[in-house]
Amino acid sequence: MPGTPSIYYGSEWGLKGTRTPTDDRALRPALSLDQLRGASPQPELPAALARLASIRLNAPALRYGDYNEIFVASEQFAFSRNTQHESIIVLLNAAAVDVPFDVPVSLPNGTRLVDLLNPADEFRVDNGRLRVEKVHSCWARILQVSH
Repeated sequence: MPGTPSIYYGSEWGLKGTRTPTDDRALRPALSLDQLRGASPQPELPAALARLASIRLNAPALRYGDYNEIFVASEQFAFSRNTQHESIIVLLNAAAVDVPFDVPVSLPNGTRLVDLLNPADEFRVDNGRLRVEKVHSCWARILQVSH
């Protein structure tokens, strides 16, 4: 999405906070990194966020490219970001199950896209469509046009 990504305090560890009608202190708990590293609710989350940040840093289209929504559903979303030299399509699945995507794209037939999250996975455009058999539950694919 356009703009600067932000993570609310504690979210990088999977901590939940609930604001009451009169108090929001639970949204800003005291954090001990040593304790969190050993007993985080979602111990893989910091590494996943670091990986996503690294991909964004190394893909100018994700920072500066134009933004186009290409698919919107209740638990899935797809958009493209494009610069003059780079095109990326992001597929997001918020469902509790793995799902396929079949989305229209404005790329030439045969265009090859490589998944930056899983570089061994690649896909091709066929008849103006991008078909991906599986996007894992609560995860994404970040597909970069390969030249």
